[in-house]
This record gives sequence, structure tokens and C-alpha cells, in this order.
Amino acid sequence: MTFINTIQTILRKSNGNILNFYVRDKVLFYREFIFKQGWQSPKEFIEDVEHNQLDIKIDSNDKVYGIVHVKSGEVIYLYTKNNIMYKEKLFEYDTGKYTIKYPYIQKNDSDIHVLYYLQDVTDNKTWGIINHYYNGASWTQNDIAIIKSYPILNPFVVSSKDKNISLFYLDKMNDGEEIFTMSFDTSFGTWSKPQQITATNNKKLYLNALNKDLTSHYITWSEFIDNNLVVRHMKYSYKDDILDTSEIKLLSQPSNCSFPTMLLTGDTLWNVWVKMNKLVSCYSFNHGETWSSPKVNITSTKVDFIRYKFSSNSKDDLTNFKVNSVFGSYYPKISFIGFENFQTRT
Repeated sequence: MTFINTIQTILRKSNGNILNFYVRDKVLFYREFIFKQGWQSPKEFIEDVEHNQLDIKIDSNDKVYGIVHVKSGEVIYLYTKNNIMYKEKLFEYDTGKYTIKYPYIQKNDSDIHVLYYLQDVTDNKTWGIINHYYNGASWTQNDIAIIKSYPILNPFVVSSKDKNISLFYLDKMNDGEEIFTMSFDTSFGTWSKPQQITATNNKKLYLNALNKDLTSHYITWSEFIDNNLVVRHMKYSYKDDILDTSEIKLLSQPSNCSFPTMLLTGDTLWNVWVKMNKLVSCYSFNHGETWSSPKVNITSTKVDFIRYKFSSNSKDDLTNFKVNSVFGSYYPKISFIGFENFQTRT
């Protein structure tokens, strides 16, 4: 069928109930699936929102929190209290002078990180990455990086585990784009200097990262080779001031390969991407050293599918899966596709 380039959010509570956040006609809605009752009626929540201008998660106490960028120039914090959804304005800005893109939020205990791109409208190629950090007592603002978009702005990727935060982003270098990374030092409340971790001198899109442990990550992206997009993969680690990167591997044939996405099912690492309105995937049993041959996911040929951001407190999810985003079919039969859990195979 067809890949529809939109993003929704799925949150699963510890009791198995599900919350689905989505944007339709520039209005943010949410609806809940309650065990033995089914889907409840959707509720309108915030107007004037684009589908990729929000980030919503669930904490360890099943409380929802998130950040939403409204086109009129407001950044709104949303949260639940006593199972009721609330919203409040974090800040506003002059849309005649600035542009904000791709807000991100992460909460761990009393720590909160908010990140986003900020651009002065007089310079349509330069963007700053801004971080607001709350340490439980006060807020600080860090202007952590300046990048050049080439030719479009790619969303940065944030990977977090406990209070450890790693940032990955693309920046223009010579005639291409390269991947850079920074990490947040919780002891001093500061960011490290940027480190360049690729040097292929090609244009890149659709950056994605998944943490392996506190100090290492799997990284994937689409890269232009002879005017075709291919999927590439590498491993990155940084420990005791020592940077280690693996060989960059080619996972696909040259074609229109977009939105590569990684996830772990048990000890199996998956890379799933879109190719000609179908999902293609391959897997590795040895942490990305070798990979299976890519195969088309049959379900993606039968249903329309989209991308989901996913956050869960379900014990089964936390035990069997590690995933930040995933492909899936539409409501009301929301089903994640493109991979399988080999541990459950018979």
C-alpha cells in the first residue's frame, strides 16, 4: 500500500492502556485505549500545530508530559495530573524575527531537558541548537551548536539513558553533510564540544540513533550515492575521553531508501526503512557486525503505514524491546510492523 509521511505518538501505560496523540487539520488530538473498553472518543487539545512540532512521553509513574510548538509563536508544556491533561505556556517568541523547529523534551526525576532548533529569519541557512535545562531547582539555557542546513534542515536526534543525554546532528561540511555528536555532563550541567564522527563528504538525510548502553550507540542514516539514497550504519562509543567508531556499513542497494529506523528485540538489532512505499528490513545477531539480506515486509504491501514515536511503561515492552520510533498501521487497528521478536518464535 502507501507510506504516509506523518508522525503520531503512542504511549503505553504500565497497565496496558494506550494513549495516541496525533495532529489533524493543524489540531492536536489525543485518544485513549482502555483495556476491555476499547478506544475512547478523541479530544481536541491544542490548535495551530504541525505534526512534527511536538514531543510527548510518559514517565515511570505513568504521567504524560510533553512539549508542543504552536505556529503563532508559543511553546507549550503539557502534562497529566490525576489522569487529567493540562497545558501551560513555557515561553513565546517573535515569529517575525525567529523560527523554531523540532522541539524535544526529556524528564528524569526532577531533571528536565528541552531542546529545539532556532533560526533568525534573516539567515535562512543557519540554525542554533538551544537547550533549556532544569536541575530540580533552576533553569539554565545553553546555546550548544550552530549548524548550516544543506539543503534542508534535518531533525537532530537525542538519545537518553537515566540522566545521560547524547545529541546527534548533521552539519554542512564542504559539499556534503557529516554527523556530529555532543554529550551532557550531569555533574557540571554543561555540554561537551562537538565531535565529528563521519567523513564521507556526501549529502545525508534521516538520521537515527539508538543507545546500546551508557557510552555507545548504533547510528543509521540515508546517504546520497550517485544520486540514489542508500542506508548506512555504524557504531559509536565514547568512554574515558576515547572516541571509537566502527566501519561504516552499507545495508541497502542504491534506491530511494528513506527513514531508516533502528530497534532492538531482545538481542536482535533491526534496521527498517522505506523503499518505494514498502518497508524493507534487515537484522543483526552480533550488534551490527554482520547483517541479514534486506527483505520487504509483506504487511507493508497490504496496509497504509506511518511512523510512530513510542514510549512505554509496560513490563513486556521494557523487557523485550528498545525503540524510540517505529513504523505501524493506522488507528483503529494500530500495529507495529517491519520486524519481529525472534525470542517468541517457535
